[in-house]
Amino acid sequence: MARPDAVLIALDRVNGDISKYETVDDLITLAERFLGIDPESLEEAWAHADQDGYFVTRDPSDSRYFPETHPLARQPRYLWREGPPGIKIGTYRAPSHREAPPQAGV
Repeated sequence: MARPDAVLIALDRVNGDISKYETVDDLITLAERFLGIDPESLEEAWAHADQDGYFVTRDPSDSRYFPETHPLARQPRYLWREGPPGIKIGTYRAPSHREAPPQAGV
């Protein structure tokens, strides 16, 4: 099975047990386990705070949604599955030639 591409850590997960996750580094360490990052390697995870919590990936330029310049603009880049409480595990959603951006006014 391929490694997940992203992790979402809900704000209520963070706020519910703040003593365990006192810093963003603590959250990144948690997310790295789900991303399959070996703590002894040079690979790193990157966290971005948003309205739902923390979005964590191995690529600092990743975002939750396709960019405005992409044919799938503003659509989710990941397929999400539930992980432990307050955590979602994401796999990159490869764009399909069958998918089209939403049509304005339709």
